[in-house]
Amino acid sequence: SKTGKYLLAWRTDYTREKLNAAALDSFVKKGRDLFKKDLSHTYDQHFNNHKSWWNNYFEKSFISLPDKRIEAYYKWQFYKVASATRKGKLPIDLMGPWFRATNWPKIWANLNVQLTYLPMAVANQAEIGDTLFDFIDENNQFFIDAVKGPYKKDSATSARAFSPYASQGFSWEYGNFLWILHNYWHQLKVNPDASRTRDKFYPILKRGINYVLHNCELDDQGILHTPKDISPEYEVKKVFPKVRDTSYNIGFLRWGLECAIHLNEKYNLEDEDAKRYKKALAQLAPLHIDPYSGIMIGEGVKLEKAHRHYSHLVGLYPIRQMDLDDPKEFALAKKTTDFWVNQKIVNDWSYKGYSRTGAVAMYSMLNEPEEALRQMNLYLDQYGSPNTLYIESGPVIETPISAAASVHEMLLQSWSPDFKTDLIRLFPGVPKTWKNLSFDNLRAEGGYTVSARREAGKLIALRIEAIADGKLDLRVKTSQRINLVNSGASDVVGLSKGGWQTYKLAIRKGDVLTFGDQTKFRDAVLGTKGEDAYHFGKD
Repeated sequence: SKTGKYLLAWRTDYTREKLNAAALDSFVKKGRDLFKKDLSHTYDQHFNNHKSWWNNYFEKSFISLPDKRIEAYYKWQFYKVASATRKGKLPIDLMGPWFRATNWPKIWANLNVQLTYLPMAVANQAEIGDTLFDFIDENNQFFIDAVKGPYKKDSATSARAFSPYASQGFSWEYGNFLWILHNYWHQLKVNPDASRTRDKFYPILKRGINYVLHNCELDDQGILHTPKDISPEYEVKKVFPKVRDTSYNIGFLRWGLECAIHLNEKYNLEDEDAKRYKKALAQLAPLHIDPYSGIMIGEGVKLEKAHRHYSHLVGLYPIRQMDLDDPKEFALAKKTTDFWVNQKIVNDWSYKGYSRTGAVAMYSMLNEPEEALRQMNLYLDQYGSPNTLYIESGPVIETPISAAASVHEMLLQSWSPDFKTDLIRLFPGVPKTWKNLSFDNLRAEGGYTVSARREAGKLIALRIEAIADGKLDLRVKTSQRINLVNSGASDVVGLSKGGWQTYKLAIRKGDVLTFGDQTKFRDAVLGTKGEDAYHFGKD
């Protein structure tokens, strides 16, 4: 530095292994040698390397919204994510990289780590997202050791909260580990990898399913009940009711069984356990429904007070098992969501930030964009600190990041209702006031890269690239008549249905669907080769 002043920054580094004294000395020596090597480079060299990494990171995807508060909040979450972990590092815990006294240490698994990792795949940040799933791949025994007793031979699970350095035993909430695996499945659907799905994901999914099934019970009528358990965060008079068939456990077990059955068929695995899974799926207890409030917490327990966690609604979001094309299923989802978010607020714990971000996603799925926006603004007004950090008795990182995932749900949704067809919905949660918006290189389940731009409320450009074969059900929320050009076949004509343009087509790897001006995605906002305010080196 010309002034003779330097800024020294450092970090605390960890290993995933339990090290003995000799190995620890070696680890420290490697760190010391790396530090000495770093000191041999100039400040400008370090700055340019750092700038290059960050700019490449932020350029992997892009959004531009007319609501600049929401846009900025969204973008800063990905700064925080990359500050919290990098390729080869540990999964993000509840603290992230910002340290202060907390009563929330460790990695929490009944919502927190799942929400933290939810937006990574769609934002085209698979490398960062893989820090959780690489940890699972490399540490299967960690989750096997959380099982106590004879079930360890074919099962795995996680503690409600765990350190990455030593496995802790299961306590309650059977759906937690399956929710983590649902995140893993989402990552694999967005970034298809057949060998990883078959050789790494499928075996650990089976273990997660097996642990729950071992603890289920079959009644005299042949109905399979999930074990007595609490539903995350729901308490009545300071007691967490422990009941069979919580909607939380049923939702994740049903998804796990359906996913395993699908993978066995897709990859011709001829797994004998598939017969057992099909039988369990056929016998699994249905959700308990109250005619007034909708989906219940579990057997004999209906929602009767404000509930910050949406544990009874996971079948809608994030699992997306509810068939929203079925009028009865749609009405049930709508009734339950409305009832959940409109309870009397008694204190600060009635609802929390993630309650609102979850509601944003749900109302986007339910075709209520104005309510989705209202819920987002409630979140930002009540919980949106200037630095975008978030606190519940202590600092926690997951909720603002879940807001980024909810922005995705407003712009682009994707899931596979039958595990065979890829459903993509464009602009499902975009409110009327958002006339001009653009996104570029967001990712969708099925292996699609999606870019789109609207001006004056009309779609002017769309591009969808496929990296795998598939069956695509594409729905664009617009009254326009849009004919897509398919690079791999003839043009595709959509049908107008209920305010949507719908397309059903077989997709081949490498196909590109286009409409309109293909230069108008991020370039129209930034200018060709432009840098936005979130890039290093911007004056």
